[in-house]
Parts: sequence; structure tokens; C-alpha cells
Amino acid sequence: MKLPMNEPSIHPPVCPGNRNRNERRSSSAKRPRPWLLVCLAACIAVTVPPALQASQTTTWEMAGVKDFLKGAMNGVALSWDGLLRPGYRREEIASPQQPVIWAAERGPDGTVFLGTGYRGGVYAVRPNGQTELIWNATEPAVFALAVDAKGVLYVATSPNGKIYRIEGDTATEWFDPKAQYIWSLVAAPDGTLYAGTGPEGKIYSITAQGRGEVYFASGQAHITSLALDNAGRLLAGSEPNGLLYRITAKDRAFVLYDASLPEIRAITVAPTGEIYAAAMGGSVAQKQRTPATGSGGLETSAPTISTTVTVSAATHNPAGEGLQQAVPLPQSGAAPAAPASPLGATSAIYEMSGVERSAVYRIAADNTVETLWSSKDENVYDLALDGDSLLIATDREGRIYRMDTQGRANLLAQTQQGQTTRVIPSGSGFLAATGNEGKLFRFSPANVTGASTGAASGSYESPVHDADTVARWGTLAWASSSGHEAAAGLRILTRAGNSFRPDSTWSDWQPVGPGAEGRIASPNARYLQWKAEFSAAPTPASLERVTVAYLPQNASPTLKSVRISSQLKSSAQPGTAAAQAAVAASLAAYTVTVSATGDSDAAGPAGSTVASTARLVEPVIQCTWEAEDADGDTLEYSLHYRAEDETAWKPLATAIRESTYTVDANRFADGRYYFRVTVTDALDNSPGMAREGTLVSAPVVIDHGAPALEVLSRERADAGWNLHVRVTDAVSIVRRVEVSVNGKAPVVALPVDGIADSRVEEFVLSIRDDAAPEAEKSVVIKATDAAGNVATTRVLLVKTP
Repeated sequence: MKLPMNEPSIHPPVCPGNRNRNERRSSSAKRPRPWLLVCLAACIAVTVPPALQASQTTTWEMAGVKDFLKGAMNGVALSWDGLLRPGYRREEIASPQQPVIWAAERGPDGTVFLGTGYRGGVYAVRPNGQTELIWNATEPAVFALAVDAKGVLYVATSPNGKIYRIEGDTATEWFDPKAQYIWSLVAAPDGTLYAGTGPEGKIYSITAQGRGEVYFASGQAHITSLALDNAGRLLAGSEPNGLLYRITAKDRAFVLYDASLPEIRAITVAPTGEIYAAAMGGSVAQKQRTPATGSGGLETSAPTISTTVTVSAATHNPAGEGLQQAVPLPQSGAAPAAPASPLGATSAIYEMSGVERSAVYRIAADNTVETLWSSKDENVYDLALDGDSLLIATDREGRIYRMDTQGRANLLAQTQQGQTTRVIPSGSGFLAATGNEGKLFRFSPANVTGASTGAASGSYESPVHDADTVARWGTLAWASSSGHEAAAGLRILTRAGNSFRPDSTWSDWQPVGPGAEGRIASPNARYLQWKAEFSAAPTPASLERVTVAYLPQNASPTLKSVRISSQLKSSAQPGTAAAQAAVAASLAAYTVTVSATGDSDAAGPAGSTVASTARLVEPVIQCTWEAEDADGDTLEYSLHYRAEDETAWKPLATAIRESTYTVDANRFADGRYYFRVTVTDALDNSPGMAREGTLVSAPVVIDHGAPALEVLSRERADAGWNLHVRVTDAVSIVRRVEVSVNGKAPVVALPVDGIADSRVEEFVLSIRDDAAPEAEKSVVIKATDAAGNVATTRVLLVKTP
């Protein structure tokens, strides 16, 4: 059985977390360029103060059933073709202070009896509107009621409950089926009472006090609904395989329909003999298959879809009120455990979206079946015939639909409760019982309530619209199928705020108008909501479409990163070996990316990243950036630079449409430079409304010159020679010194202080005799700066006798 559940809470969207910082890559894996060094300093981001609004007008339109179902209706009906118009007035006539009303039956005198959960109360709502508790069961839940032709009330309690007969001021235990649950009751004209039970799926026929027998064993888990057709034959709906039976005699049944949904929730029969059945439960699927065999020779095999019902008696008050007890009531015990699954091992239960949740079927006299209505969003709890139309009660805002003879469903009203569990036609209106909370409402047409012309008779509130940013509201236009002259009975209002849910911080409702189009008076904000108020009028107004025009605030374009990289442009003739060598060298270019958070993806020695060049290529600086605009505007860029000791930015290029720009490195002298990229959306926005964003690169060190290499002294040692060498660079730090003796493989030398981290480094080179036994030693010293520039010198050492 499907029990009403509390509506899930709506949480605000979770902001995405900060991006992980890019990992730094070692520069040792890349060949350095001799002129460019990018140091890992924090970049600087600048945003121009925002303009007041963007330049692109946007519209929000609501029209049709799908759109209007997203709003809240109070005394307003929604027709099958998408028209909002004055509907039924809602009046609360009973509130028994119970979580849910499971059953509702009307007696011959107009009294409406209510079976509730979860304190086992049975209430009577008299024709004069008085509500009284007439009996309290020992068991917590009353799932089913039945009233026979004499006006006698039968009450079925659960779990491990019994069937009681209430007549006058006496409650009598009538029959104990010894079943975990009693889901359904129906009284036949001959006085026989039928009861549908679970979890063994048996139907009992009870003919007198204590006299009952199994009328039909379905092999299903639960018999969830019972009814009688016009010939007095019993109709039964089951769960979990959604079978609809016609039972003609004891143990003789015929399956009228095998629904694709798991539970036949409600059955009603038209005077013409047509049978209407509601099935539900399609959003909860239990992954299990099992055969179900009944005593009547029926066998089915279908995916089983089920929920387990557990009702607690821990908070239940068993004391009866208002009636004499013909039998003693047992003491309430501990809360009963959930029943064991009739299908064996329980499988996991999954909530699935986008699948059919419920449906309403019509079974003709020739047993042909037609699906009249289905929903992926709502579960049907009850059906009732009202003249030649069908009332349908669901769990989405407690909606009640009326389906006409052509199968068109009109939304009549909403109880604004978790579920409408029962619906009963009443005169020109109807009664509706609900769950979450348990209440009984009377709905009557607005035009029969005696309201004077001009009095408010109903309203509709739209869902909250999110403009994504603060917006300037324009005009609101509405349309009606009957023409705009119906505006006399319709008023449109709006309110706005900057919190997702309307609260005290929102503006008050302010009217729009006059006429069918008017300016919105609500203040600029991110969120907007409109409301339609219908008033009683000789010609009821109708609303077919509402369109809101607004101007969102222009979002600022954002620069996410700036990347400065070295590139080599070949100066050789195309197609030559030299050109090919130059291309190969350029493919090894090293790239450094600096993001808007100051992160970089490369690091060299002493915090530097480097790149190198070759003789056959010309060095260039390539600036590349990444930008985005939330509005999708066309972006334009400008590029500026300045040296470290300068304050003014010098333009390199403007009106750039691409996200990259290349400049000749030889245009810059040795030194440290910054590059600034500015982005604007002015191409798609009018003057004064455009916005900009700026991002400054990390410092770029340009070094064209080689370091100076100086041999300060040479000294003869016992085992060889010691050379004292100084290396100096004007811009970059000294990266390393290598020594080669008589053409042998070079050896890297360490500076005197043990680390190469400054623009001046001194080295003591030990040239041992045993490493080069020759009397004459040609020593080549190679010094490299962090930009990859190289200086070499040769020292001749001669051993004298």
C-alpha cells in the first residue's frame, strides 16, 4: 500500500567548490628558451564597477496546463485546454487533529464518517457541520469503512485488527480475519460484507457476527480496493501486480485487467456498467519477480512493485468515546513489527523519476480497456462518479480533477495538503478528505456562494521566477480566450525580492495595469512572482497566458587566465632543412599559464620558468587568454604592457577578437615586464551599459644577453688545479656552470654557497690530474643563465716539470 509521505524539503542550490590549484610542472623536462623567463608571482585581477543593466530584453511566459500546474491555486480551476478561471470555494468543515484520513463514507442521513490514523479514531461529521469522535479503536489505523443499506457502519482496523460494527451507540466486534491488514470493505445489498486483506491477499465474505470465510485467495500480497458492479458482482484490485478481478462466486474470478502499475487503488462503477479503476505506485520499483498462484486457478508472473506498511500503536489511545463497548478492548501493546514480505526476501526499493506514477483506466462492458489519464508526477488515491463525470483525487497539492465524457481532465481545486485521500460528490460540489494533515473540506462553486459582484472569489499564484541576476521589470501582458473585456473580473499583481522563497523581505503585492497590459511596479530584484485575483462577475474572467518582459543586469565578462609563452618564428626559407630544424625547435616551446587566482602551471629553478631559442628562428612572445561571459555577449580584447619600473600601461593592440596575440620579443629590452588583458562586452551592449574585466599576468623576464664569465685565479694543487670563476648576469639568475676537460663529457659544478640562486655566483673548479693525466689540459667552462643564454671560455692548464 502507498502511504502518504511528507513532502520533501527544498534545499537551496549548493555553490560549487573552489577549483583545485593547478599542479606545477618541473621545468627540467622542457628545453629552455634563451630570452624569456616567467616568474611565479601572484597575478592581479581588476573588475570595472557594474553597469545598471544589460541590453537584452528577456521574456517569461506562462501558458497552458503544464505551466499553470506549477503555481498555487485557491478557488481557481484549470481547464484541460489551459484556461484559469474562478473555480470552487474551499471550506474546512472538519479537522480531527489526526495525521491522515484514510477512509470516508456517507450515511443515509448525510453524516460523513471518517476513519483516521494513527490513533484509530472514527469521527462523524453531521449535516449541521458538527464533528464528533464516535469511537476509538485499539489499533492505530482505520483503513476502511463501509455503510450498509440500513445505515450501519462497519470499521476495519489495522494492524492485526478486526472488523467492528457500529450501530446506534454500540460498537461490536463483528469479525476477526486474523490478517495483518484490512485494506478495503464493501457492503452488498443482501447484507454480506466483503473485506480485502493483506499480506496474504485474501477476500473474506462475512454474513453475520463471527461468521465469515475466505471468498477468494488471490495469491497477491494485498487486496487494496473493493467495489460491486451493477450486477452485484464483486470487483477487487490487488497489489503488487496491479490485477483487477471480477469475482462471480466463491473461488471463481476473472482478471479484467493486468495493469503495468503495481497497485489498483480505487474502483468505481458507472450506471452504464463501465468500470473505472485507478492504479498507482509506478515511482517505487522493487527489483523482484515472483509467480502468484491463487486458489481460483489464476497464475501471473510480473515484476512486483510494493511498499511495506508499518503502523505503530505506541502513541495510540485505546479508550473509546461516545459509544458503549459490547466487547472489552484489549490493552494496547508494543508497536507491531512490519509484516514479513509475502514475496520472500526483500529487495532494495528505488525511487525513479520520469516514469508513469499513476493512471486511470476505463473498462467497457465488453472488457476492452482504455487509459483515460496518466501522470509521471501524481499518484491517484480515489475516484468518484459525479453525474456523467469522474472525480480524481491525487497527492500533488491534494489536487482534484474532473474528467468529462471525452476523457478531458479539468483541475477543479487543490486542498493544499499532502494528499487528497477520498473524494465524495455533494450537491453541486464535493467533499475531500486529506492526509498530512487529516482534514475534511467542502468545495462549492464560487457562483453559488452568494458572493457579491466584485468580491474576491479565487486567486492563482505563479511559481517564483529567477532572472539569474537583478533585473529591471518591464511590462506584464495577459490574454484570455474570451477577450480582454473580461478584465473587469481579473486583477494581476506582482511582488519581487532577492531571496529564493518569498518572505518578509519581499516587496508587497502591487497591482499591474490598468487593462490587459501594464507596467510592473515591483522594485528591481532577482526574483519575481505574479498573482491573478478573480472576482465574482456576471461573465467570469479567464486567463490563458501571462508574459513578463524584463531587462536582466548585464553580467561582467570574466578573464579566467592569461598565458604567456615563448614561440620561435623561423627566419629560414620555407622547405629548407634549416626551416625544418626551426619548426622542430618551435614545437618544443615551453608554456606558462597564470590563472585569475595567481596560480601557474610551471616552475623552473629558483621559482623561474624558462624557454630557449635557436639561431635560425626569431623569438616572439605569444599572449593567450581565456574569458567567458554569462550572457553570451560577443567579447573584444585589448593588450597593454609596462616594465617593472614603469607606472603607465602602453598599448600593444586593441579591438582584438581572438583570444591570442603574438608580439616580436626583440621589441623589448632586457628586463621584467607585465602584460594586461582587458575584455569588454561593448559590442553587444549600448554605451553606459557595457562591462569590462581585466587580468594582469605574472612578471615576464626578457633576457637577450649572455652572462659574463670571468676566471679570477688559477692555482696549482697537489693533485691538480683549482680555478676560481665568477659568473655574472645583468637580468637573470645564474642557472649552472659546466666544465669539460680535453673534450670529455661535461661535469656540473656547484657554486661556492651550494645553490645557484642569484645573478652573481662564484665557483671553485677542481681539475684533478688523475682525471686528465695529460700534461696539457684544455678546460672549457660553460655558464648558463635562467633564460637559457650561454657564455663559454677556455683555460689552458700546462703542467711544468
